Amino acid sequence: MIDRKIFEDRLTYKETTITGHTAVSRLVARFNAFVNAAVSALGASDAKTPVGLGCGERETALEQYDALVKELTLMRLEIDKAEAVFATLPREREEFEVYSDTIAQQTARVEAEIVALKERLVVERAIRLQREEYEALAKLVNKYPAKAQTTVGQTKVAAEIAALEEEKGRLGKAVAMRKRQLSFVLNAVRDLKNGLEYDMRTDEEKERFLAEQAAAVAKCKEEGGEMEGEGDEDEEDEESEMQMD
Repeated sequence: MIDRKIFEDRLTYKETTITGHTAVSRLVARFNAFVNAAVSALGASDAKTPVGLGCGERETALEQYDALVKELTLMRLEIDKAEAVFATLPREREEFEVYSDTIAQQTARVEAEIVALKERLVVERAIRLQREEYEALAKLVNKYPAKAQTTVGQTKVAAEIAALEEEKGRLGKAVAMRKRQLSFVLNAVRDLKNGLEYDMRTDEEKERFLAEQAAAVAKCKEEGGEMEGEGDEDEEDEESEMQMD
């Protein structure tokens, strides 16, 4: 059912002409003009006129009457038009509710897409930052040789170091052996010298010298047999090395 208040407001305030007058105001104006024309015609009547109206005033009143009828017809057309418009309001309201629900769903979907895009933007920014850091690290790494090449170089250097260590050990043994040989030679020279000096001594000096040697030997025995054993092993090593030479 059409709301009468809305219907009345629409008829009262709807603009229908360029001048801005409403249909009701135009109808009232036409009605007032007709009434005034009729009153004027009645006032101008005389006894000679059977009908009681003058010709000019009567024509004016008839013209105003025709205009009033025309305005009433237009008013009726506008009323029919307004009734047709208001008859479609329930359907338009239903369509509006449907469109409103659709728009709400689309709005929710768009908002969800916006949230997802924001999250994706954050992820993409993080990925881009990581990519830039990776490219910077790659440029830094490319300044140095490849790992395989470095490994080969390290292996080669390690082999050279091992060879040098082996050579160092061999040379150390050779130096130690030469030191022992020199020590034997010096001992032999010293023994020879001592022997010559011993031969040149008197009997009393020889006895004193032998006593000193016996005391030195006894002192060495008191210091421990461990050093003696090590000395024997060194002598055996020296003899074997001398035999190899």
